[in-house]
Order: sequence, then C-alpha cells, then structure tokens
Amino acid sequence: MKIKNFVILLLITPIFLYSCSSSKKYDVSDLEEVGFKKETQQMYTMIGAIDGWSGILGGDIIEIYFYENANKVNKAFFENEAAGQFWKDSCIKGNVGLISKGDNACKILETLK
Repeated sequence: MKIKNFVILLLITPIFLYSCSSSKKYDVSDLEEVGFKKETQQMYTMIGAIDGWSGILGGDIIEIYFYENANKVNKAFFENEAAGQFWKDSCIKGNVGLISKGDNACKILETLK
C-alpha cells in the first residue's frame, strides 16, 4: 500500500508543480482591456523586462513591466521602488510587475484572468 501511494505521489507531483509555476503570459493589451491608458514606453531592458509602459490605471499613475515569464520578474526592483518616496505601492501578477502612486492599480491588476 505504501509503495502504491508513493508511486501516485511521484506521478502527481510534476503535474502539480507545472500547474503552479505556469501562469498566463500577459501583455499590454491585457491591461488595456481593464482600463490601462498607456502614455510613454519605459526603459524596460534595464530591469530585465521585455516591455514596459507608464500610464494611468484606475486613476493611479503607474509603470508596468512585462517579463518573459513569471520566474524572470525582478521582484527586488518592485519591492525597493514601493519602499521609496516616489511610489506608493507595487504588485506582481504572473509575468507583470507594477508600481503605482495610488491604491487602485494593484487591485485592478489582480482581476486579470
């Protein structure tokens, strides 16, 4: 019985890990669908992103960056920016990192499917 459970666990674990690590890959059009008004393209390569924009989301001034995948998001950059004086909040969803001067943008980002 124990060996059978172990074999089942060995078969299920990779599937579970894959489903947790794979997330939808978002791009700027996904954010535009939830109200993002892009303004200026940012120097996104400096933080390892593949695209980046400033603009308005939910009435907040934001910068949003897109990465190749969720594992490549520069989490330290977003945490440091939100801890500074210029930005108020930061959040990450999938391959997207966002910094905001308000309280609404991260709530909207979280609604992406």
